[in-house]
Amino acid sequence: MNLTQRDRYILAAGILSVLLFIAVQWILFPALDGKKSLHAGVSSRREALGSICRLAREYRTIKGSSQKDLKLLSHRSREFTLFSLLDELAEKSGVKDNVSYMKPDLQPMGSSPYALSRVKIKLEALALGEFMDFIYSIESSPDKVVIRSLSLTTTGKDLKRLNAVMETQTLIPGGSS
Repeated sequence: MNLTQRDRYILAAGILSVLLFIAVQWILFPALDGKKSLHAGVSSRREALGSICRLAREYRTIKGSSQKDLKLLSHRSREFTLFSLLDELAEKSGVKDNVSYMKPDLQPMGSSPYALSRVKIKLEALALGEFMDFIYSIESSPDKVVIRSLSLTTTGKDLKRLNAVMETQTLIPGGSS
């Protein structure tokens, strides 16, 4: 089969086109796709690393706070009770006469060296200012007492007085206080 010069050029151009097409499809496009997936992988790992760093900062903050709390608990007097603290705070804030009842409860925390001390308090016919002073004295106490639940109702002829039932809690070292 004799090909003319022109046919040889056309055949060579066709072969070259097929080779170029194969090179683009099997070499260039996969390389570009690989580069895109590498960039996507780097970007996702960079975001993950940012999240890990943020979580590590939060962990260190929480750990430092809990260590301060545990240090406070270890330096607390063995005679400390939540009941007596709340009784003292009620006296200082002027609501002791409004206390209907205070029910203490102690809940061991398994193998922990601490127990959860709770006191449920019912207060009747309080003025709002008195109640706010009492709440503030509890929350600002250095003894890490928290108000776990609070229920308020209005009372009195003009509904300007409050009845409150609240549950407070704190950790007690030794689990036996």
